Amino acid sequence: MEIDWPRTLAVGGLTAAVMLAIYAADTYQAYRSGEISAGLLVPLFGMAGGLAVGLLVANLVFA
Repeated sequence: MEIDWPRTLAVGGLTAAVMLAIYAADTYQAYRSGEISAGLLVPLFGMAGGLAVGLLVANLVFA
């Protein structure tokens, strides 16, 4: 299987951007309401799952 690097990097970049946006929104909402943030691990696990699925789709389905 040959890896399509532009697609792979695009999926990784989009997933990382979404993860950072979710983390920033969660942190902002938690501090605004006086609660504790979920932390970085929750969106990090979501990002890892999103990367795995996105890379699988990008390299197997669209190859």
